[in-house]
Amino acid sequence: MDQIGGFIYTIILSHAIGAEGLGMYQVALNLVNLVVAVAASGLPFVLGRRVAEFGAIDDKNGQDGSVTAALMVGMGLSAAVCVFFALNGGLLTRITKSRQISYMCVFLLPAAFANSLYACFRGALWGKKKYVGHSSLEIIDIVVRIFLALIIFRGFFSQFDGVMRACFAYSVSNILTAGISFIMYKWSDGGFTNPLPHIRPIVKSAVPVSGIRLAGSLFSTLIALLFNTRMTAAGFTTNAVMAEYGILTGMVLPLIAFPVIFTYAISTTLVPEISGNMQKGDISTVRRHLKKAINYTLLFGGLAIGVYIAFAPQICALIFSNARAGAYVRNSCWIMIPLGVASLTTSLQNSLGLEYKSLANYFIGGLCMVLSLWFLPELIGAYCLVVGTGLGMGVTAVLNTVMICRATGLKGGFGVTLMTIALFSALSAATAVMLANLCEAFIGGAVPMLMCCAAGIAVYLILATVFDTAEISLLWKNLLPETSARKKQKKPLS
Repeated sequence: MDQIGGFIYTIILSHAIGAEGLGMYQVALNLVNLVVAVAASGLPFVLGRRVAEFGAIDDKNGQDGSVTAALMVGMGLSAAVCVFFALNGGLLTRITKSRQISYMCVFLLPAAFANSLYACFRGALWGKKKYVGHSSLEIIDIVVRIFLALIIFRGFFSQFDGVMRACFAYSVSNILTAGISFIMYKWSDGGFTNPLPHIRPIVKSAVPVSGIRLAGSLFSTLIALLFNTRMTAAGFTTNAVMAEYGILTGMVLPLIAFPVIFTYAISTTLVPEISGNMQKGDISTVRRHLKKAINYTLLFGGLAIGVYIAFAPQICALIFSNARAGAYVRNSCWIMIPLGVASLTTSLQNSLGLEYKSLANYFIGGLCMVLSLWFLPELIGAYCLVVGTGLGMGVTAVLNTVMICRATGLKGGFGVTLMTIALFSALSAATAVMLANLCEAFIGGAVPMLMCCAAGIAVYLILATVFDTAEISLLWKNLLPETSARKKQKKPLS
């Protein structure tokens, strides 16, 4: 739900501040995310795992102590980093080469501090398997953020320009949801106790996870600066580069990553389960969960790729009113698979206690992305950002999957599954495009296009079901009601 809210919020921003403003907003948000990465990015995963482990042995004191320790670490680090940035505005200006972006960063600092509280309470609810409360927080965050954006962009706080109002809305929404998360935690029988025995193990486990998030924030910031530098060197103007960056990071990549919400839902549910089963030594159940999670990520990604190949221009015209975004999405949707698998396997490695190996894999993938941004702008222009993202996440996904298989003895056959899904995606897209061309020639309108999209999806699902690709038969068994043959037999007459 958090990804859905962020996506909707991005749509609102794209219409309110335009592509160039969206690019500036993304640069400022990347810089402030460094604070979140340093202070709290690793805490939800680590805390959720520890709370789940203590819950498996009915140790409430251990759960409460872990939460208290995480809060102390997160609040202390975030406060220190926020003060440093607030007192060094000149440094931000030199880094971004824009005084306005440095002011935007200051407006976003309260959100970074509030996020350290929010992350801990959500991680605790996650570890307690309070999925209703965990999901409710995401929904509340979505509603508050969108509501504030709609109010602010309707003329309130008009003394600030559009990008500053966007930062203000983001900070206020984070502060409100942090307070609500505290209330939800207390309602879920959460408490606070002596944190001292838990600080060291939490920090030890959180460092590699936070390192991944910090590396991600550093890479995002480096990529923004490197993209600007290398594209300018290739002959593009600064305004054009910022507009392209806004389209790619504010429209294209969020739309491509949108189906990854299913991956996030899978990892949210499975990480506490895997941690608990590892604690109990139930390796066979762990393998089953891991295989199912990776297979379903490939399955959902392949389905969405077929839709984007066929209808990306129409989707982007409807959502963003931007034709360039549609062309980018159609040509770049292949990166959805590496994005989804890398995101999922990073979470799964954390649940298996492989944080440090996950961190190393992320750095290797990040290096590939940086090299792409350095060498490719003169050859493929702005597409260097998309290719670099796909290549970097692809390397990370492969390395993560190999390490998970080695650590658990899992044999998934994921390479064959990937090739099969690629073929089904191509057939699905071809079917949808052929039908869409016929409809456009003889009928036209939105409804026939939706029917063509549904036909393409149906082709994909039928092929996957016939060949039982990515264990889709297990998915159907969980989703569809029992057939009449499986219902209880009638009682015999007495």
